Amino acid sequence: MPLRFPLILEIAPSRLLAGFLWTTHFLAVLGILCSGWPFYITALLCFMLLAAFLRAWRQTRFLPRKILLMADGRLSLFFSADAKNMPDIFAEVLPDALALSWVCAVSWRERRMEHVPESLEKKPLRKGVIILLPDSTDAEGMRRLALWLRWRRAASA
Repeated sequence: MPLRFPLILEIAPSRLLAGFLWTTHFLAVLGILCSGWPFYITALLCFMLLAAFLRAWRQTRFLPRKILLMADGRLSLFFSADAKNMPDIFAEVLPDALALSWVCAVSWRERRMEHVPESLEKKPLRKGVIILLPDSTDAEGMRRLALWLRWRRAASA
């Protein structure tokens, strides 16, 4: 079946990714606690791991609810539960996107609109990565996203 644009993907938070984050950080803290290092080194490393975990957890919790993919590499991100209105972010896909059978990672950068008020011109553009595992969207959506990413890579080469 050929790709029809725009592609629309409904996204849910991934339990697999959450479980992976919890498990890896827990095992790292356990390894540090069993290392026999002095208390201040153990406490510092555990604090650093906690900060890394909280940052990664926050990024996985604030995924868009819906993505609209265009043929020219643009995408629109909808973060609200009722994603029928205007997109929250207009973005473009960066070339370092990853498409495998079990994971897709889409790097994006916010696009500057043509007619931007002068007060908003100096606002920094946001960047992000959307990591999708098989439980984030349906199998057909995952397949179409992987196909779209491969197609975009081939078209830009």
